[in-house]
Amino acid sequence: MINYTQKILDNGIKIIINQDFDSSHVALCYTFDAGSKYDKVGKSGMAHLLEHVLYTGTDRFPNYDDYLQVAGGDGNAYTNQDIACFYTLVPLQNLLPYLEMEADRFTQLRFDPAGIKVQKKVVIEEYKETCLNEPYGDLWHHLCKLIYADTPYEWPPIGMDINSINKIKPADLREFFDKLYVGDRITIAISGPVNPEELIPKLEQLFSPIKSNHQSPILQFQQITPQHRIKEIEANVPVDQLILCYPGTDRLDPNYIIDDLLIELVFTEGSLFLEKLVKKKRLINELEIYQSGHFHNGLVVIEARPAEYTSMKELVNEFDQDLKEFIQNELDEQSMVAALNRIESQLTFSSLNVLNKAMNLSYYGWLNKLEWMINELSLYKEISKDQIFNRAIDLFDLKNSFQLFYRASN
Repeated sequence: MINYTQKILDNGIKIIINQDFDSSHVALCYTFDAGSKYDKVGKSGMAHLLEHVLYTGTDRFPNYDDYLQVAGGDGNAYTNQDIACFYTLVPLQNLLPYLEMEADRFTQLRFDPAGIKVQKKVVIEEYKETCLNEPYGDLWHHLCKLIYADTPYEWPPIGMDINSINKIKPADLREFFDKLYVGDRITIAISGPVNPEELIPKLEQLFSPIKSNHQSPILQFQQITPQHRIKEIEANVPVDQLILCYPGTDRLDPNYIIDDLLIELVFTEGSLFLEKLVKKKRLINELEIYQSGHFHNGLVVIEARPAEYTSMKELVNEFDQDLKEFIQNELDEQSMVAALNRIESQLTFSSLNVLNKAMNLSYYGWLNKLEWMINELSLYKEISKDQIFNRAIDLFDLKNSFQLFYRASN
């Protein structure tokens, strides 16, 4: 059980504080409802570029990273299609100076054209390194176009292409910042040896200049239409790769956690389903499965590397057949107990350090579902075998799947 104190400031900022006196450091996580789905069409990559610009500093603190290192802190950030997240670990004795620096960059950020130009070059180099030069680096570019065409998820957070990033101007970033980095879109979670009664007034003082903007844009999403789509591409990659996507759920849908347990049941190492594919039939060399975690129109994604002399179409058919057999014959109470034990271990481990707790509190606070985090294990244990069975039949329907055949050209 993770205890917390929550306060919503007058400007809408949500503050969540967890006391943990087992640590000498304080972890902080800022979640902004400002992901790449809010990028301008034709200028994708804005949210991600702004994440970089937020590390360029202010007039008072010209170089953010230098000040953070002097304070003995360490941090990083990421941007996905829904949120931008900044997380940091600092010694307790330097918490207040660090908070002053944070409040300054979120209220006094410089939109210096020269600095933005430098960060744009950094992002473009990152694009080249991760999307063009790395094998399968453009995988999500193809998937987004295949599955999310004509929706705000049509491009990955880093941007559709280099040309889109190049088109972004300082005025675009300022407009994005002014609309979305506002009070009612910010969740700040803190975990460490702190006193909420003393810390909250300081946070109110520092972050009150951030304006509230209840008129900020609310995106409308239509459910993607489940339909069988196949895309084949050929590239200079080491081996073929199959990506099989099933339409999952919105993040707040009750089926999301059922899908999570189902994945743990079917695809964990040692399951009879995988034993058949890997050891008996020897059809795959590598397999990974995960939920995309999108707030809207999520996916259950399977990435598989076929074994030598196994075609991707053959693998899809064998995969579908063996999965149906497993669901019909091998989903039993013993497997569910084992899966729940593994999930309990994962949840317990994630609650041991302050950074994990701050990040989880910030994320679930953004979802407005803190009770899910606090009662997460109970939610898993409430899932029945019948719910798992019915959901598996509904989810793993091949005629609703999206398939990407990523073929090696050599």
